[in-house]
Amino acid sequence: MTKRSNIREMKRRILILMVLIGLFFFALFAQIIRLQALAQKNGRGKETSTVHAAAPESERGTIVDRNGYLVVADLPEWELSATPQNIRPSDLEEIAGKLSQLTGIPQEKIVKKIKDARAKGKRYVKLSDSNLSWEAGLKVMKAFPPREYANIIDLRLQPKRVYAQNGLFNGITGFYGWDANGQHRGFYGVEGFYNSFLTKGSFVPEANLSGARALPKKYSGRYLPSAAERDLILTVDRNIQYIVEGELAKAVKKYRAEKGMAVVMDPYTGDILAMAAYPPLKPTDPHPAIAQSFEPGSVFKVITAAAALDSGTVTMSHVFTDTGYIEIGGKKIKNAERKGYGRVTLREVMYYSLNVEAAKMALAMGPDTFYNYLHRFGAGERTEVDMTPESPGLVHWPVGDDYSEFDMAANSFGQGLDATVLQVATAISAIANGGNLVRPHVVKALVVDGEYIPYGVSIKRRQIIKKDTARKVTELMTVAAKIGGKDLIPGYQVAGKTGTAQIPTAHGYDPYRVNTSFVGFVPAKHPRFVCMVTIMKPQRGGWATVVAAPTFKTIAEKILYYMKVPPGNTG
Repeated sequence: MTKRSNIREMKRRILILMVLIGLFFFALFAQIIRLQALAQKNGRGKETSTVHAAAPESERGTIVDRNGYLVVADLPEWELSATPQNIRPSDLEEIAGKLSQLTGIPQEKIVKKIKDARAKGKRYVKLSDSNLSWEAGLKVMKAFPPREYANIIDLRLQPKRVYAQNGLFNGITGFYGWDANGQHRGFYGVEGFYNSFLTKGSFVPEANLSGARALPKKYSGRYLPSAAERDLILTVDRNIQYIVEGELAKAVKKYRAEKGMAVVMDPYTGDILAMAAYPPLKPTDPHPAIAQSFEPGSVFKVITAAAALDSGTVTMSHVFTDTGYIEIGGKKIKNAERKGYGRVTLREVMYYSLNVEAAKMALAMGPDTFYNYLHRFGAGERTEVDMTPESPGLVHWPVGDDYSEFDMAANSFGQGLDATVLQVATAISAIANGGNLVRPHVVKALVVDGEYIPYGVSIKRRQIIKKDTARKVTELMTVAAKIGGKDLIPGYQVAGKTGTAQIPTAHGYDPYRVNTSFVGFVPAKHPRFVCMVTIMKPQRGGWATVVAAPTFKTIAEKILYYMKVPPGNTG
């Protein structure tokens, strides 16, 4: 064969191949159009039955942690149903038998459901009590092709919400379920707060679209972007979350406590790096770190000291005369150790955690000044975290006939008012960052149509104390954090404060049960994180110095190692 003949033969084969490829794609396109037309014509509620492989309900966005690890996603599943009136009695056993082999549903159950539905005149009957897996649905689709069974067998894609990381993010994520109106929606946590956003086609008003940019490589390709095109990247780091929950579990078991809660956050950005609780939460549980308020106890003395210093009521050189008790309106306030310490400085007031001197500072400020500072620090109001539900805590403001100076004195050391773990951590973050009250948040960025949009709400809520005041209070906290006169974490300067709070009852404070807390930041200068730990109702240990402080220590040590902050780094 000549060279020219070879070329002609090659061209002929290429032409035939192109025609075949064209016919294939034309047929495929025609089939897609036909299925779409069937879907529009034969939707649920229409006289002409249902569609094979009907359109799914709205996809819901994927959620990952700050490093891109999967936290929540939709897993595709199928709802299998049939149109009883369109199945001939002579074909019923054969269809039911084939479906049973493919799905594992007993044949007799399928037959009974179809017969019962036909007898009642129902147009549709769901054949599977639970949805089929993606693979099983594809097998059914192959065995019952649309050409023959479009009006007989119905496969409806129903995404199942899956929560990864073995429950580690429960309480933070919230859950996706049915509401009272029979509609699917998000509840609690991030699922509740960002419910509208996570459904394709909706948006969050606070997001700043002008800040959109290409999705960073660390997030793209693995889980993001999702089919919903509305995804969330959390501030939470699964490794820090794992550390915190693990140490809480050890502490709750060791001290035979009722519960443990902790929050770790970046004091400058408001990023919540971890929010954990033990015993483990269910997806349907609101997170107690934001939903449960309690009397915080002496950790609140940090706020009292900050208010007294910032208002000029006291100075760092102020000397107090501590007698061990003070009487206000016929009621006595005593120090925890039930003794007086004589002449003491503000540093010693914090180190020995003296209730009496905290009360004196509040009384010297007066209700207008004292409660103004409590308001500045966010007491009695929600932190505006992007989770639900959040408790505002409780403050008995100086109004009404039932208010007295004794209330203010008790508030000065964390009694007679309620706060959440997150509220306290947020307030202390203002000390750590130089005086700014930040808005804590668990979402780092939105992913919209494949683009990365950083968290769009203003981080800084307000300047609440002077920078110099924050520096002085940090110094006081470094003194208070020396448990037994020793550094809490050798090699690191810790700023912190303990709190051992008796639990109020209808008959006064319970003399046998307490909640213990420790809040602090490390390193004291230019801190990498703030951590608030609360161990509730421990049956062993009792004091925060024995229970909460060691728990903070182990959590902080592991986070410092994970963050690669070297020993000796004091700022």
